[in-house]
Amino acid sequence: MKRLKSIFIYTVLFFGFLIFFAPKTYFYYLLESELDKKNVTISQERVFDKGFCLKTEEGRVYYDDLEVGKFETFSVLPALLFNKINVKNFTLSDDMSRFLKGNIESIDLTYHVVTPMTLHLSVMADTGDMYGTINIKDRNISLNVSPSPSLLKEAPFWLKKLKKSAEGEYLYETIY
Repeated sequence: MKRLKSIFIYTVLFFGFLIFFAPKTYFYYLLESELDKKNVTISQERVFDKGFCLKTEEGRVYYDDLEVGKFETFSVLPALLFNKINVKNFTLSDDMSRFLKGNIESIDLTYHVVTPMTLHLSVMADTGDMYGTINIKDRNISLNVSPSPSLLKEAPFWLKKLKKSAEGEYLYETIY
């Protein structure tokens, strides 16, 4: 029993050191180069390796030289059994105001080893909340949108194209 306990402790320490000393900034810039191939650019950000997580502050997001918005913080927690990406205070640019106005308070994208082919998405914004799943294997996205009363009053064109459920939520499903 004592031997099993020491093996467990050494295994936990090994994976803890692996996460702590992993080159997270290198992986971030690798992600940036992959996004650049899709015409998505993140600029003017400051990147910090905080040990167990990677934190990026005050960046701007561009798609095909069109400013989408800016974020206050972008953090990645690369645990082995549970991974989480969090974006806080994402403000949409004036160029995007025709599509959606307002600020996004937080975006959470999580991955669990228990469901290895599914990403869970949760978005909290002043225009409403959204939650759903992204299935990697089947390549489909299923999102439930709970719009705020102000968004329902505006009634943007894209909200009319979603399926409305009996609970007042809107459903968006697509295959990518």
